[in-house]
Amino acid sequence: MTFLKLKCPVQHYAWGEKGTDGNSPFIAQLLGEDAVDLPWAELWMGAHPKASSCLENGTGLNQAIAEQPVKMLGHEGNLRFLLKVLCCSSPLSIQSHPDKATAERLHVLYPDEFPDDNHKPEVLWALSPFRVLAGFRPIQEAIADFNAKQSLSHWARLLSETGDYSALCRSIFEGDTPSFDNIELEPSNERDVLFAELWKAYPGDSGTFFAYILNYIRLAPGQAVFVPANTPHAYIEGRGVECMACSDNVIRAGLTPKSKRKDLLMETLDFAPSSPACMLAKNSAQTGFRLDASPDFRLSMVKGGQNFMFPENAPAIVCVLAGSAELSCKEGRLNAKSGEVFFKTADTEMASLSTSTMDTLIAIAEE
Repeated sequence: MTFLKLKCPVQHYAWGEKGTDGNSPFIAQLLGEDAVDLPWAELWMGAHPKASSCLENGTGLNQAIAEQPVKMLGHEGNLRFLLKVLCCSSPLSIQSHPDKATAERLHVLYPDEFPDDNHKPEVLWALSPFRVLAGFRPIQEAIADFNAKQSLSHWARLLSETGDYSALCRSIFEGDTPSFDNIELEPSNERDVLFAELWKAYPGDSGTFFAYILNYIRLAPGQAVFVPANTPHAYIEGRGVECMACSDNVIRAGLTPKSKRKDLLMETLDFAPSSPACMLAKNSAQTGFRLDASPDFRLSMVKGGQNFMFPENAPAIVCVLAGSAELSCKEGRLNAKSGEVFFKTADTEMASLSTSTMDTLIAIAEE
C-alpha cells in the first residue's frame, strides 16, 4: 500500500457557485473541468456510500476499504471522516446535525431522510471571506435587538420570561412572525441587512428570523469555525474546506425547498447560547493550521514553505488546493499538483509531505 490517487465526485446543489463573467467556479477550476451551466457546490473526498471517491482503476474507495480494512484504515469498519471543498453563493438551510445516539435512532425511524447512523461534528476553514450563522447568540444581545423594534418586542419579553431560546424558536416555527413590511429595518444594522438578504432568497420562510438569534460570524481566509452536534447553523456565502465525521445526516428547518423537520430540530437542538470561536491559523515549522476537536478527524492546512509528517498506522486524505508538493514514504516518492487528491493507507510507512512552491496550499484530513 502507499499513496493512492483518487477521483472524487462533485455535488451540484442549487446553492453552489456558478461561473460568472467568463470565470469558472472554483471547484471546476481546481479539477480542470468544464463548468457547463451547473452550480458547483461540494467536492466530496472520502468513502461515504452516497458519493464515495474512486481509485484510478474505478474501484470505489468504500469498496477497497471493505475488502482490506486493516491495511487501508488500521481498523475494521469505514473511514471515520469526510473531507470537502464547499462553495456557496447563496445561503444554505438553517440546520443541525444529530449526535451519535440521535443519529442511530433517526436512521432506524427515517432511513430515507437520515441515510446513516453517524453523528456529524464539522469544521469549516475559510478559503475566502466566509459568512456563517452558528450557535445561539447571548440572550441579552437578542433581547436588546428585539426591544429596538416594536414589531419584534414581544420576542424580547418571551426571552426575558423563559431565559432560553426554545420557546422563541417554537413561536417562530408556529408562524408567530411579523410580515417583512412591518419590520423596522436599519441599513446600518448588519442583522437587518442579513435578514433582508435571507428574505429575498426565501421570502416568507420562518428561517429568515434566525438572523437575529444566532451568532453571525465573518471568517477571514485562514480562519475556521467548529460546529458541534445539535448546534443550529447556516453557511451564508463563501468558499471553504470542510471536514466532518463521515455522515450526511441533516435536520433542516428553514431556508430550503427540501423537506423540513422542525419537530426534530426542536427535539434535538442545544438551546444554550454559545460563541463558536474563530480559530486563527497558526503558523509553525510543521503545519499552518491544525484542528483536533473531534475523535473522528483532524484537519491540517499546510502552506508553502512548510512540511508535514503523517502519523503511523492511520489513514489520511491529501487535497492539493494550489501549488504542488512531494509525497514521500518508504516505498518511494511522487509529485502532487493542484487539483489532485490522494489517500494514504494506514500501512504506508515513513510518510511525509514537503511543499514545492510558496503558493502551495494543501488540506490534510486524518483519523
